[in-house]
Amino acid sequence: MAINIKRTAVSLPINAVSSLMRWLVPSIISFIVIPLLVHKLGGERYGILTMASSMVSLVGFVGVGFNDALIKFLSQALSLDDQDACERLIRSNLFLFVIAFCTITFLVVGLSPWLVESVISPTPELYWATRWVVIISGITFGLSLVAGTFAATLAAAERYDLQAAMTIIFAAVSGVGWIVIALFFPSIVLLSLWGLISAILNLGLMVFMFRRIFPAISIVPCPFRDALKQLSGFSAYRILDAVFALAFYRFDRVLIGMIAGVENLMYYSIPATVSQMLGHGSNSLTMPLIPNVSALQANKKWDEIKALYLRAVRLVAWLALTGVVILVFLADPFLKIWLGETFANRASTVLQWLAAGWGLIALGAVATNIVYGLGRAEVNAALRSVQTLGGLGGIMLFVPTYGLIGAGWGLVIGNAISTLFLLIYVEWSLHMRLGTTLVSGLLQPIVTGFMLSIAARALEPFADDIVSTAMILGALVILSAVLAIVLKVLGVRELAVVKRMLIKILPHKLSGKECTNGDDQ
Repeated sequence: MAINIKRTAVSLPINAVSSLMRWLVPSIISFIVIPLLVHKLGGERYGILTMASSMVSLVGFVGVGFNDALIKFLSQALSLDDQDACERLIRSNLFLFVIAFCTITFLVVGLSPWLVESVISPTPELYWATRWVVIISGITFGLSLVAGTFAATLAAAERYDLQAAMTIIFAAVSGVGWIVIALFFPSIVLLSLWGLISAILNLGLMVFMFRRIFPAISIVPCPFRDALKQLSGFSAYRILDAVFALAFYRFDRVLIGMIAGVENLMYYSIPATVSQMLGHGSNSLTMPLIPNVSALQANKKWDEIKALYLRAVRLVAWLALTGVVILVFLADPFLKIWLGETFANRASTVLQWLAAGWGLIALGAVATNIVYGLGRAEVNAALRSVQTLGGLGGIMLFVPTYGLIGAGWGLVIGNAISTLFLLIYVEWSLHMRLGTTLVSGLLQPIVTGFMLSIAARALEPFADDIVSTAMILGALVILSAVLAIVLKVLGVRELAVVKRMLIKILPHKLSGKECTNGDDQ
């Protein structure tokens, strides 16, 4: 049966910026909400919310693995106009996540007493509130897995702009609700309930947008053996990668809470959230490379993949190193303005080390998604294990003796090793000379970052209030852009792409007309 699929993919630069905004806007909202939650809830209750969401999201490896597989194979089916394969892939993936939702809900409800008593260990008066938070967080996360299937179909159709719009709406609704509840009804149970309501609204929006792109495809979950086999083949290693990633991103907080105490968790979790922006932002910016590289690989356009890889590495490395320099040199004044001097005194050094560690991850973001696009998820899984062992190992080895700063040491060690081997592997896969990435991709951004750090070091003593800090931040951003142009990190081609992208975005957003594929690869 022929299925009507609206092929309305937008160009790679627009997808890249949309993917970045999908991460950036919710992060900004979090920056606004976090100080209010810490102030209104206090250290223990904020720590309970953090640990509960971290624990239930540890099973998110299932969603990441199969949704990435769906993106890869659905994008291939769309490029071949294989409409029957599209429906079989989508309905099979939905079947898996409905089962996952039911399983997670059952397990969280059944295990909630043990999780509360043995892992979180709240004070007696917060026992039942903590238990409800754990249960509600589990249900919310299960719904997010189902919504992830619809988000993956938008990514496969190269409509990251629509995916970003849905995510931003969800983040805005959640943020407004959290602010109202924190101000007038500061309850961790009510905050969790609002998260559940927001997740239901997000699922509805995702389904609505899915129907616009795939109007005739059924969303009734159904297991098709061939589709399940195809999805599971790629996702096996991707799930293993995601297991390590979630342990790396989430279990660190649980481990810190168990070692240092839940009351001290915020002195790690908040700097970790800030520094992770470097890794998550770089990954979001480069995620559209996956379907793009998959299509180039299918057509054996290896020279285009090589050129795309080096340009992307140069751009992302410049952005990442700019972020690292700003966080390292402005960590103390930033935290003082944001959360107070007491908090800054305990957390600024932690933020500096974590920023260095996540900056290393950001440097490898392009290579990571190139590897996914080439279909070699097992390589990323192996290297992610090194990151995880370094990060969690550093917590267990160093935190008991040296405090929270030890977590940053382990992060830097593990990420330095994994990023180095990742870049070498990509050069080997693309038949590039060893060291090409360093010479043609990283050298100019490194020089830019070094010169920027000299300026940041000189300006740091003058950042003593919000106005001076904002002015220094603006000056560093401008200086970074100027250095990037002078040192040709941003060449004529990159600047031309930005110009064409802006020309495309503005008419598209203002007129509401669909954009078609462009040549801005």
